[in-house]
Amino acid sequence: MFRAFVTVWIVTTTLALRAAVPLGEAWCGTDGGELPDLWQQTVLELEALEEISRAEAWSYAPGRVNVFLSKFALLHRGSVRQGSETMKAVRQTKDALGKMRSTLVDAATTTNVTVYTQSVTTVRTMMEDLYSKYQPGSLKLGIAKINPKAFLPASPTLTVKAISPALVSNQTVQVDLRLRDGKGAGVGSLQLIEMHTRRLHVLAIDPALEDYHHEHPITSGRPGDFVFVMTPKRTGNYLMWLDVTPLATGRNEAPQAVIGTGPVLTRPISKVTQMQDSIYGWKFDLRFDRKKVVAGLPVNARLRVTDPQGKPCFGLEPLMGSFAHIVGFLDDRNTMIHVHSHGEPPHELARSGPEVPFRFIVPKTGFLKLFIQTQVNGNVILAKFGFPVEQGTSSTEVLSNSAPAVVTGSAGDAR
Repeated sequence: MFRAFVTVWIVTTTLALRAAVPLGEAWCGTDGGELPDLWQQTVLELEALEEISRAEAWSYAPGRVNVFLSKFALLHRGSVRQGSETMKAVRQTKDALGKMRSTLVDAATTTNVTVYTQSVTTVRTMMEDLYSKYQPGSLKLGIAKINPKAFLPASPTLTVKAISPALVSNQTVQVDLRLRDGKGAGVGSLQLIEMHTRRLHVLAIDPALEDYHHEHPITSGRPGDFVFVMTPKRTGNYLMWLDVTPLATGRNEAPQAVIGTGPVLTRPISKVTQMQDSIYGWKFDLRFDRKKVVAGLPVNARLRVTDPQGKPCFGLEPLMGSFAHIVGFLDDRNTMIHVHSHGEPPHELARSGPEVPFRFIVPKTGFLKLFIQTQVNGNVILAKFGFPVEQGTSSTEVLSNSAPAVVTGSAGDAR
């Protein structure tokens, strides 16, 4: 079995702003502390405040007002590096917004729709005014330059073997894992760094790329021996990536294995584009900042969630250290991407929605099946999407976003 692993960091810059661009559009960026990303997160919180009155989600308003102001404080901190004029404009707006906190919270607490709506409108006016005062140099004009060498496989230090009986649909099975380093020695949990609340993440999928499982193995005895259980919906082998970060290197790896017995059966993969999903009345809409996904180029995405009554969902709960957990599998059955929604790991009592931003890069052309996990009322909901990944016309393309961004895991031939 050939194993390869790719971790790609791609740095891009943004287009200059134009007055005709809607607030927030050209500022859409990635997680990394840069102004475009900080602005995007702040605008998303503003949009959430605007929707609270329409959704009558008043209980979430005080917390979201605080989150909005916290995001703006981070924006102010980031503006220091962009010059005195930008910093001054942001500071003035920050001070004015801070004075409005009590008005917004009081109006939401007393369900005073008129005062709340007027106050949020004032906030948007302030943001639009700030938008017009940014110096042109605060966001650099640029073109994304793709370095082909960035996609060369990194040298893996770990291997994994999965041991299990034959997998039968709807029958729970125990899977034993053997995690080893380059010398064949077992790698125990204390030799791994906890990432997103766990030291080991199993990402498994059937060859048709339909039945996705995210499991967390536990130590089963000797160092390097782990175990987990799963209930496959399909009979036959499953492809598996183990997402781990060894303490020795601090670099994320995704060694691959096959769960089950016998050869991997190649089943047809449905390639119908799907940008919406509905589970138990909950609706999930996937939105991109571009018309098509191009291999090797960053994509800024938003997941919008509405409840069974059709109202925007403000109650998304933290799941594995983020508000959305995103895993994708390309139709070559060898490439996996693994990312999380923007922002620092939220407090367990924090809530988000109705839109969650994230970013991803697909290193190859093909058809990508994307699985997004969210949590509401303690229940994990898995939404499924699918879309083509096209070849770019050249090695460069003008982007409306900025980065760094990370793509995790091209795993090798599983046959």
